[in-house]
Amino acid sequence: MSFSLRRSSYRGSVSDIMRPGAAQPFLQPWYVPISCNARDTGMPMGGIGNAFTLTPAGTTPVLSWLDGIHVTGPVDAPIRLQNIFFAERRVDAPLEVIDAGAILRFNDYQPLLRQDGRRWLSGREMPAEVKSTVTQMAAEPGLYRDNSAALRRWQVTLSPRTLALSKKRHTAELSRALLLDIFGGSLSLQAKFSGALTGDVEEQKIDGQKAYSADSMAYVGLYPLAETVYRNPGHDLILTRRNFSPVICGDERACSLPVSITEIEFENPTAQPLEATVVWTLENLCGDLVVKERPGVQDAWFRVVRTARYQIGEAIHDRLPQDGRTILGFAHTLENPDVDSDFSGGMALAMECESPDSDFYATAHPTFYVADAERITREALDTGRIAPPPAEMLATGRERRMGALCATVVVPAGGRRKVRFALALDFPNIKMRGFSSRKKYTEFFPQDPGRAALLALETLRRGDDYLARILKDHAGMDETGPLADFLKTAPSAEAANRFQTLLANSLGFLADATVWDNQEHFWVRECADYPFFNSLDVYFYGSFSVLRLLPRMDGSVLREFARAVLQEDPTVRRHWIYSHQPFADLPDPRHQGPRGVTGAVPHDMGSPFDPKPDAYIWHNVKHWKDLAPKFLLLVWRHYKLTGDKAFLSDCREAAFAALKYLSDMREPGETIPLTHGTDDTFDNLASHGISIYCGSLWVAALSAGAAIAEALGEKDKAEDWQALGALAQRDLTQTLWDEKTGGYLFYKIPGSGAVSDDVFADQLLSDLWLELLGLPEITPKNKRLRVARRILDNNFHINSPGVGAANLCAADGKALDSFQAQDVWVGVQFSLAAAAARAGEIAGAWELIEAQYENLYNQAKIPFGAPEGFNASVPGSEVLQYTAGRYLRPGMAWVFAWGVSA
Repeated sequence: MSFSLRRSSYRGSVSDIMRPGAAQPFLQPWYVPISCNARDTGMPMGGIGNAFTLTPAGTTPVLSWLDGIHVTGPVDAPIRLQNIFFAERRVDAPLEVIDAGAILRFNDYQPLLRQDGRRWLSGREMPAEVKSTVTQMAAEPGLYRDNSAALRRWQVTLSPRTLALSKKRHTAELSRALLLDIFGGSLSLQAKFSGALTGDVEEQKIDGQKAYSADSMAYVGLYPLAETVYRNPGHDLILTRRNFSPVICGDERACSLPVSITEIEFENPTAQPLEATVVWTLENLCGDLVVKERPGVQDAWFRVVRTARYQIGEAIHDRLPQDGRTILGFAHTLENPDVDSDFSGGMALAMECESPDSDFYATAHPTFYVADAERITREALDTGRIAPPPAEMLATGRERRMGALCATVVVPAGGRRKVRFALALDFPNIKMRGFSSRKKYTEFFPQDPGRAALLALETLRRGDDYLARILKDHAGMDETGPLADFLKTAPSAEAANRFQTLLANSLGFLADATVWDNQEHFWVRECADYPFFNSLDVYFYGSFSVLRLLPRMDGSVLREFARAVLQEDPTVRRHWIYSHQPFADLPDPRHQGPRGVTGAVPHDMGSPFDPKPDAYIWHNVKHWKDLAPKFLLLVWRHYKLTGDKAFLSDCREAAFAALKYLSDMREPGETIPLTHGTDDTFDNLASHGISIYCGSLWVAALSAGAAIAEALGEKDKAEDWQALGALAQRDLTQTLWDEKTGGYLFYKIPGSGAVSDDVFADQLLSDLWLELLGLPEITPKNKRLRVARRILDNNFHINSPGVGAANLCAADGKALDSFQAQDVWVGVQFSLAAAAARAGEIAGAWELIEAQYENLYNQAKIPFGAPEGFNASVPGSEVLQYTAGRYLRPGMAWVFAWGVSA
């Protein structure tokens, strides 16, 4: 089954797509972000929490299946999980002698005979004579018949092609196939083209084969599907490689599977049949380890260390029940599966095979030394098959191993043929300090060992069904529902396509950054630079993508937060720069405190290195004012989405405790908890007193709390919070609304007169959530329209034209001296765009969306690595600066699926 990616705007030649973009990491005095560029980001292949990066060039630079960490290969030994090669030849391609001496040596102990019993080769021939004699043997139709007894005695393993031909009348074609079986490696079929299907963006040769010209590769991607067309003038066949993973909205089983499908299709535009060979070699990673790339730095960047220990490979043979086709492949594991390693488990690669009678010839080599990869690959491309492994191999158990599959097909004139592969990466163990578990897919595949092979087999059996459902997901974006309504407001069909592309591809982040186990833990990493699980301040934005893909898991996240809110952890910790200065005097007692306090909403659910709530230590979040409101709004949103009263009951005590905890932080006479510096997700952007961000979230929290209480029949609580909410809304508006400018002040300190009239980009966030959830608004629609236009004018058009709305700017739009003020946070752009659209500013919303597409796809060229934000105001810089690539917050784009048209 083929597919169309007409909805995708992410397309072009691989050389253009992977050319370095005009973006570089924003270098902070204390931190250098992990690299995020066109060469080390790409579409995640595999299931949620079990993915690897596949770039348009076919490279696989990053593994994302180990406990929320970001793993890259050694610089001198890249990870190659899509190591695919191709050769093209005529169907009657002549034999070529590669090594005449090897043929003569082999002939010494397995001599082929003529019909009269004489040897074809005496062993004294010169190379030219060997070539001439081989040509004669290949033309002799009785070669197989004359040597059949010897072949049985020598126990020569015949290839599928030779076996298929031997059942027919004896021909020169059979003789040629037999010679390749006997002298493979010393003989080859003359090829018009032979090389790797990996683009030459980084390496010119791969395992001895020339890398493919990236200029001749055309790519298009729409997660979780990708297609690459190869049109090198050096070969006649048109090749198309299609990749996809069964990441299907709402299907937890399919989404969890650590599998992907690769399909190679050959199209023959000529008037003559052509023969194609495709070879896939796969390194056995079982037993390997990973090490921290930057010790002492708070990030999740690790590198693979190859530590081969008794790696083994076994053949896979099975059958497709629907049409009787066979499956051929291999599975990799260790002799002792209990060896403690980061890659404990197995791998499997399998392909669908047609009958040799249909001119489809499949062979496999389950395990050989990595050191032999170049020879094995060359022989397979030269001969159209992989020779069986030797009877014995000298092995110490410390050699790195790999396996290979080979398919050779005859493509008729004007026709098409294809080969489909399934790759399964079964590394099921989750091991963190103080926590261990098993991945979600083991709930559906409890078999161990042998699971990798079963995964690959099922993937091939269900591949067409997976594909049809993925295409249905794509079609649904512009056919029905609120998102379709918004897309109709796009300034052009191309703009609508660009946004659909951005939306679909943003879901790839969840595959890259999630730990999902069979105990219902669903931990999404904030990013590789800040590897905190489910950072609530960020999840509040990015979780709209979770709702799109796996809405039930949003409930699991919130239930876990609910449990954590009610826990106490008296462990005393220091924060900010004092976290590593245990004996320094503290200028402010807020820089120290217990890890867990009942009612205080934690920042996160831990990290890969500290899997307990609140691993974040930069600030003491017990004083933050945005976490409790976000928790209550998230709880109410999940209930509104699902109608699950049991969920609401499960979160009841935590929601009420969180609201009380924050309410108790109010100062006497105040209806709103005051902020005292960096008290929210903008953790380097200080606000004071009554601030528009935290103040409006507090009003929204009271409204959500009242709704929760009313839904659970607690009318007294609902009325109390409604009353307090009305007072808080009155005070917020009276304190911060500026009728002259048509917007809110950033903050004002009651009693002191101190005020900031800076323009904050996300000041409509609470109103957006309230309207989406059917709760009373804070700002009337006519005022929201004025606010949106003011932000667009100042933070966007004046401050960061073409890039997006800066987080904070002066009242006249000028830049402020704070890197976080000048950041254009991608998730905030979608929040602002949605709020603007809701208020009626459709054109401005689309302008912001188009700016983000331009930043990600055309400037930075990291569509699958959307960062926390871009900063376009670094002095002397002519390129975008990005902070924290591969970030959760941009998932806010999926808020548009909730309906944001005016």
